[in-house]
Amino acid sequence: MKTKVFVLVFSLLILTTLFGKQPVLTVDPQKEPFDPDSGDAIKFYSPDSTIYQVLDIGVQECMSPNSEGVFILPNLGFVPWAIIKNYGDVNAGIFNVSCLIMDTSGTLRFSDTVTVSGLLAGLDTTVYFPFNHPDSGWFPVVVNGYFAVVSTDLAGDINPANDTLDCELRAVSPPPMVGL
Repeated sequence: MKTKVFVLVFSLLILTTLFGKQPVLTVDPQKEPFDPDSGDAIKFYSPDSTIYQVLDIGVQECMSPNSEGVFILPNLGFVPWAIIKNYGDVNAGIFNVSCLIMDTSGTLRFSDTVTVSGLLAGLDTTVYFPFNHPDSGWFPVVVNGYFAVVSTDLAGDINPANDTLDCELRAVSPPPMVGL
């Protein structure tokens, strides 16, 4: 509702500036007929309803709650994941979700893209990046810091600010087993 009011007020200011006349707002032309002799430049009639559809897919979480990072063990498979949310009020069609994992030098270590279809308005889905096989995932081979970037690609998305999210990944060695 705030957007409609802003657009209306902004439009009225432009018209007033351009034409030097005050537009007349009338909800029902039968109740308040337009007087052509009043000097008013433009007559507005409010529609019975206004439909504004928002198409907005975004990355809600990346590999951990609040995307705060993940500790992983080297040489063990890790399946990257992300929660993708439809923030809009219309169902999304087909779109791609990509995951890139790079080490701290910026060298690409993992890349995969998953196609998502038919995410309903207001709902979310978890997308897994199994690197072409459900049991494979990504295998960090050395103890190192990594970062993952998950992004969505939907034609007509109205808010690109929520299309990408990154997460820190840290491959660590487990502590030695003592006394067992």
